[in-house]
Amino acid sequence: MLAFSDSTAYNFIVKVYIEIEDLSSFRDSAPQPQSRIEKTALKMKKLYFNTHPDYTIMRTKNGRPYFAHTDALFFNGSHTKNYCITVMAEKNIAVDIEECRPKHFQAIAEYAFTETEQKRLAQSAAIEKDFFFLWTIKEADIKLRDGNIFSIKDAVCINPLASPATVVTAYPHSIFSFYLTKVSAQQTSHLVASIIIAWLDTDIEFVWSYAAEPHTHITAEPLFAYPAQRA
Repeated sequence: MLAFSDSTAYNFIVKVYIEIEDLSSFRDSAPQPQSRIEKTALKMKKLYFNTHPDYTIMRTKNGRPYFAHTDALFFNGSHTKNYCITVMAEKNIAVDIEECRPKHFQAIAEYAFTETEQKRLAQSAAIEKDFFFLWTIKEADIKLRDGNIFSIKDAVCINPLASPATVVTAYPHSIFSFYLTKVSAQQTSHLVASIIIAWLDTDIEFVWSYAAEPHTHITAEPLFAYPAQRA
């Protein structure tokens, strides 16, 4: 179990429950990531929010799953290669996760990122980490608004050249990014996950759980928080 809590005093606490699953730990065949996310969401609802009635999962026109007939409980999920992440809270929430691995970073950046964000990548000594840091925030923003990937360049814009990094214009939601390191006997994997919560004036508490084979360890290093004073 991993835990990371923001210590700033706000009006009230919102708990964000996070479960990461290593799909490679399934011996036979890995489940379809989307169905796995929904199954995990139902399990998390029962475990953490058992006072809520049973909700049916439906999908928006853009394919985002949600609990029908309620505005009191929200979940979202993402997958990358062998990993799924599911988040749940009593505020609208979205997440994206990516495993750090080689890509045509500059070519993708020209399509997806602003000029400022592209400059950060051009100067970066850790281009995989920085690319997925920017990408996951943008994709989480799209998912929170139930948009589509074709509008990614218009998603929330990060100024990574500032110190510390911040958003370019005022943004009405809370952003948290994490750098995850998974160590097992077989390999070490690095991932970036970004979570956006549709609220600002709250104290955010994260409760992590990780489902994998025995003798596997994962750490979560905070990368970014907006507003900045909550880092």
